[in-house]
Amino acid sequence: MTTEKIIIGVATYGRSDYLKDCLNSLANLALPDSRSVELMLVDNNPKPQAESTLNSIQFSIQVHYFHEKNRGIVHARNRILLESLSLNADYLGFLDDDEMAEENWLTQAVQSLSGHISIVTGPCEFQFDQPTNWLPHSRIFSPKNHDTAEYAGTSSTRNVFFDMKIVKKHTLRFEEKLNWLGGSDTFFFIQARALGYRTYWDNRMLVSEQIPKSRANLKWVLKRNLRLGGGRIHRERLLKPKILVISQQFFVALGIVLIGLAETLFLFWQGHHLIRGIEKITHGVGMFYALLGFDYQEYKSHHGH
Repeated sequence: MTTEKIIIGVATYGRSDYLKDCLNSLANLALPDSRSVELMLVDNNPKPQAESTLNSIQFSIQVHYFHEKNRGIVHARNRILLESLSLNADYLGFLDDDEMAEENWLTQAVQSLSGHISIVTGPCEFQFDQPTNWLPHSRIFSPKNHDTAEYAGTSSTRNVFFDMKIVKKHTLRFEEKLNWLGGSDTFFFIQARALGYRTYWDNRMLVSEQIPKSRANLKWVLKRNLRLGGGRIHRERLLKPKILVISQQFFVALGIVLIGLAETLFLFWQGHHLIRGIEKITHGVGMFYALLGFDYQEYKSHHGH
């Protein structure tokens, strides 16, 4: 009987300190029985520099290192897909380079990836380098809470495992048009769901994300909401005719802005409503911005160290 192979993929760019924490968490994972587990690090820095960090950590599993010279998160993620295909992986997990996995992260994923479930994702807790009182109220930093059950939402490379049949049967890839715009991982899993692959949310599959000072501020939060609104439009345009997207999403964007205005004006004395209202307004503005044909290319800069 052939042993199933699981590969954990990490793409990295410019965050050597966070990367070390990420890799240390993976070195301390509990390993599932009767599975072959391997780690893959794809270095997207202009010049290779992450291999020394990888080699400084002792792993009990096989590790692979690749340098992806084409700049951008989509190229790094697709390199992980292609190399995992060449290594005949049965399952692939993604963890961002500023995330840390709990010890039982992998074993919980393996328990969930069975039968009719092809994708499993879970929660993320946030650790702030410089916390402020209002940050936990932001929708960006509010942990998702769902029952451990089949899940109709989207997944991201922050915390996910999936069956490689999705890639092998359908040649599914991360969309290069979203390289600097963001949301390529969301779009990947939207496509997988459209193909009939089912997702499971497991509350026990926990990771934590380190939030640097450069993200722990209102300016960055509003820019992220601007990007998320624009990303929604860019994904729609990849699936539908432009005129249909404009006619549908204009009114959606208008509704989001109006709800945000109402929340901001009438519930401003409640701190969380004030922050959420401003975020909704910015999200809607981001949608209008994209509908007008403008791009906010957030992924041309990076945060962390």
